[in-house]
Amino acid sequence: MNIAFIDLQNTLTSDDLTLSKQVLNDFKKIEVNYKIVLSSSAYPSEIKTFLKKYNLDWDFIAASGAVSSLGDNLNFKIKPTILKEAKDDILFFFYEKNDVVYIYNYMERIKNLYPKNDKQEFIDLDNFNNDTYNQLYICLKTPYFLKVKDNFKALGITSQVIINDSNITLVRLKPILANKGYFVKKFLEHYQIDFNKSICFGDSVDDIDLFKEVNIKVAVENAIPELKEMADYIVKNARENGVADFLLTFDDPSTL
Repeated sequence: MNIAFIDLQNTLTSDDLTLSKQVLNDFKKIEVNYKIVLSSSAYPSEIKTFLKKYNLDWDFIAASGAVSSLGDNLNFKIKPTILKEAKDDILFFFYEKNDVVYIYNYMERIKNLYPKNDKQEFIDLDNFNNDTYNQLYICLKTPYFLKVKDNFKALGITSQVIINDSNITLVRLKPILANKGYFVKKFLEHYQIDFNKSICFGDSVDDIDLFKEVNIKVAVENAIPELKEMADYIVKNARENGVADFLLTFDDPSTL
């Protein structure tokens, strides 16, 4: 058995997260030779919804490598008092826990960052007690972010700036150890699959750590230049079913 780690959005699917009947039929054939693991920066609930929609029994790596379907997830802590004290400098934040999305100060911007979800709860910071996260999106006033950004590493947190200007900064916080490559060895051990039998597909900066941990690296044609330089192969984009076509052609990564 082989194993394929596949980035979801803009690699396996386009922005709309849909799969054609042809691709679904192709993957039925592919699963004869491959264990499939979706690898995404999305929250677990998004991936579970996607898998349920298409009745797919696949594993996953979620929240940029902090969560996987194997469990043993990574978390970080921020004391609620810190968030409460910074209330005047926080425009909004949201995170997921137990498949529920918790949102502070709902704004239109969130609609573009997180899809509609029936399991949403809104937070009142005055009564807020949670301090454990696997991935937290938080939008701060930029002067405050510049003041506190060096404190994140000391708390065991990696901060990735998503949007930044002189007024606001949107940042994604996750555990320092969390990346898409973190769970690769765990999946190989769990399924007793040799490293030479592993292959991955990706398009973005989030896939760099995944590429470092897998034998055969495949970038889609819309991938960032840095990922293409690391890739052993470059395939067509999601709209042209590049991932499925490649896996149908090569049924054993160790022979590539």
